Amino acid sequence: MSKGGVVIQTMMEMEALVLLATPIDDDSALAVLAAPDCGLALVGYHICSW
Repeated sequence: MSKGGVVIQTMMEMEALVLLATPIDDDSALAVLAAPDCGLALVGYHICSW
């Protein structure tokens, strides 16, 4: 683990998509591909409350 702590959520912006990923268990993660013009705050909220 780095001095910054563990990764809570990852967001990657591409030309035509946005990838959001968050761990949901010790050995699994939830990833969402979304259009860049979607409500990213709402998508991020929902995947973090999974």
